[in-house]
This record gives sequence, structure tokens and C-alpha cells, in this order.
Amino acid sequence: FLGIFFLSPLVGILCSLLWRMEHQDSNWNLILTVTTPEKLVKDKWMTAVLLSSVCILWIALIYLFTGKIILRLPGEVPKLFWIRMLGAAVCLSAVSAVQSMLSMIFRSFAVPISLAFVGSIAGLWLTVKGAYYAVPYSMLIYGMGSSSITGELNVPVLLASCCFYVLAALTCSILFLKKTDVRTHV
Repeated sequence: FLGIFFLSPLVGILCSLLWRMEHQDSNWNLILTVTTPEKLVKDKWMTAVLLSSVCILWIALIYLFTGKIILRLPGEVPKLFWIRMLGAAVCLSAVSAVQSMLSMIFRSFAVPISLAFVGSIAGLWLTVKGAYYAVPYSMLIYGMGSSSITGELNVPVLLASCCFYVLAALTCSILFLKKTDVRTHV
């Protein structure tokens, strides 16, 4: 359930917070005098990936603690659980890239977050239709196993789709910073 509706908007909140300072007053002028657009975009994206991966690791630890320590469930943790958590971390890199791009483009704090929520709903629809690779949000739902926890994970398609979305979003972000006036967005 987390991957279906809530994780993408949480990443949207994180990315909006990361870009918030640049959207305040004249921080764009200051930051672009000390770094390149490539480094700025990459650093913001890496920060979002690191923090969202820590979040998914924390959620996995809470599941394990609850199951093994509090409820004392017998047996080993299924291998599929770890594969799904790794799949979620990989998919979060793609969602973070897209959300970082949207947060950089839109000055509003709420617009990228609402787009993430709409993307999650569209991603659920696409995942149900079998097109889990179509948008990063549907890949996150598929990678976490939110639509089918017992199904096998198509790792090559998942990795190729994630790489495509990461490269596309980072490239668009860099080109946007190089081609537009960050103060007026013209």
C-alpha cells in the first residue's frame, strides 16, 4: 500500500524541500556562480536517492522488527522480501530523478507533490494493465510488489526502465538549467 499511493508523494516532498531554497529570492544566481548545472542536478538527485533509500531501509527494518521481535513469527525472512526492497530502492532512484526535475522546474512547493500523487494513481492503472515500465511511478509499484507480492520480478526490464528515466530526467534538468533564465523561467 505504501508503494501505491504514499511513497511517491513523500519523495515529491523531499525533492521539493531540496529545491525550495533555490526558489527563494535570488539563490539561483548565487548557487550557479559556485557550481555547474550538472553538479547541482546530480547532487540534488543523489541526496534524494540516499534519503529515500534510507527510508525504504528503515521501513524494511520496522517490518522485520515487528515480525521477528514483537510478533515472533517463525521461519526465515523470504528471499523475495529482500529482492523487493532492493527493487524499491532502484525504482526510487528513477522516481527521485523525475521528482527532482519537477521540483526544479516548478516554483510551487505543492505542484510536484500533487503530480507525484497523480503519477501514483496513473502508475497503479498502468501496472494493473501490465505496463509497469511505462512511468517511474508504476515501476515503483511493481518493484515493491504492491500489486503482486508473490510474482517474479522482471529485473532486466526494471533496470533498463530505471536507467532510462534517470538519464532522461537528469538530462532534461541540466538542459533546463542551461537554457532558461532561472529567475524568470523564460
